[in-house]
Amino acid sequence: MEQVSSGWSMAAAGAGVRGSLRSAREAGERVGVFACSDEMASGVYAAAATLGMTIPRDVMVVGFDDVREARWLAPPLTTVRQPIRAMAAAAVALLDSIEGRLDAADDVVLPTSLVVRASTGP
Repeated sequence: MEQVSSGWSMAAAGAGVRGSLRSAREAGERVGVFACSDEMASGVYAAAATLGMTIPRDVMVVGFDDVREARWLAPPLTTVRQPIRAMAAAAVALLDSIEGRLDAADDVVLPTSLVVRASTGP
């Protein structure tokens, strides 16, 4: 397993993963990529396309956030959905209650879910 670090933008993620994708293509290997955000995942799509690779045949991609645009990628992106509204509400409630202190008891855990779409196969 190889880990690639890049900036958080679409362009940075695409540039960061391009060398690994090229190596996989030359070796005839299928690759799986987990991107830290859906925007970064779209950069993986772009890098794959410039190398003549297709998703999910050559590169399987999973993002994180489930932003609206994830559904519009071709093929639609498999992603981890975060409860953004619940996160915002919890943050506001926490800010209202901390009065200058932050305790371990203030940890808030919210559920995520995997939204399976076509970027990881049929």
